[in-house]
Parts: sequence; C-alpha cells; structure tokens
Amino acid sequence: MNVTILTKNSTKLKKEDIEELYIPTELGEVGILENHTHYMTKVSKGELRYFDYTHKKETIEIEPGFLHIKDNQITILEL
Repeated sequence: MNVTILTKNSTKLKKEDIEELYIPTELGEVGILENHTHYMTKVSKGELRYFDYTHKKETIEIEPGFLHIKDNQITILEL
C-alpha cells in the first residue's frame, strides 16, 4: 500500500510498500491491510503505526483530520 499524509502546507509523509497500518479514529483504532475496501473516516490525534514488508515498525504523530482509502492508496488529510 502507499501512504500519504498531507498537512495544510506540506507533505508530512509519503511511503510505499506498507504492509499494515494502525490509525486512531473517533471510533477507536483501525487496522488496515492490503486490499482494504474503499473507506473514509475522521482521524483523531495520536500515534499512527505502520509496518513494511520486512515487519519493521515505524510511528508518526498525527493531528485530527480525515482518512481516505481506495485501491491500496491511503491518504490522510490533517486539519
């Protein structure tokens, strides 16, 4: 999967080849795997965790915003 985090002024993160991702939302943490269905939700402030295909864990702090998933492309828009 490809992950992009956009802020008002810049691209905060752009990663390819992500195997799984965990993100805080208003309804709790959501786990996302490859070929996830089309999805959109509000994102809460917190820690986003993701793993590449070597199972290396990385984290990044995110601000509230929106998450959109389509065709293995994950886009997060921070407000």
